[in-house]
Amino acid sequence: MQSIDDSKEGKSTRQRFSGITSALVQTGAESEYDQVRRVLESVSIPTAHFANATELSTLTVSLGPQTLVVGDHHAMRVAFAKLGVPDDTVQRDSYPNCIKEFLGRHVWQSTIKQVKRALRDGHLSQPIFLKPMTDTKAFTGCVLARADDLYQLGSTGGRTKVWCSAVVRLASEFRVFVLRGEIVGTKQYHGDIDNFNSRLDMNVVNACVAALEARPEEKTVAYGVDFGVVASTGETVLVEWNDGFALGSYGLDPFTYTQMLVERWKEAMTSREAPSSVQPL
Repeated sequence: MQSIDDSKEGKSTRQRFSGITSALVQTGAESEYDQVRRVLESVSIPTAHFANATELSTLTVSLGPQTLVVGDHHAMRVAFAKLGVPDDTVQRDSYPNCIKEFLGRHVWQSTIKQVKRALRDGHLSQPIFLKPMTDTKAFTGCVLARADDLYQLGSTGGRTKVWCSAVVRLASEFRVFVLRGEIVGTKQYHGDIDNFNSRLDMNVVNACVAALEARPEEKTVAYGVDFGVVASTGETVLVEWNDGFALGSYGLDPFTYTQMLVERWKEAMTSREAPSSVQPL
């Protein structure tokens, strides 16, 4: 990517990234991270690389609010912890109360221990979808119908909190990207776009985003909302809400995606409990 530093576009982009003087970008993970690196370097923001959360935790460079960190959930939590960002500001609810009406299915909280007991005792009348509540990498979201399916949870501890929901077959799924209350992109990541019954109902999307924006305490400055279209009815339903600090782009414009990461990073930095001086990483 050629530098746009001297162009009007470059000046505008630098303004969007104001307050960021350098960046640490994870490599060997998601392709969008490399796109972010290119965007930052195109406006003369220097970048350095790290491989994973473990390497990030052992780097000898200094980390401060002006150094953007770009990486997966594990890496970002290492960075936030080093900078004194409280857990409750970056471990958000996937199903904010203000938008639960858009779920279109029953969703409840449980633990791995409780789910295992219910399966083994035959207390589940239908399959359920299970996903981690806070530790997003504890295991991959999965469908459990019988005790034999428990292998999908691996060695996840019994006290691990999880979200459970009824299983709904979706014809298509979309991620809607929101920055400062404005929808800045929509990307389909599952299903056939040419099938009319798979199309997203933007009236539902707009109503859901409006409900979130009316409750600032339940959302962040940059986020993604996943929606699905129910195969049997064509109804658009909420899949989950995603914080913007480690959000898959699904092909969103790289500049817009980078801006979302920058804005969410700066917002997180305002909640720091650590001293204002840079902290060694």
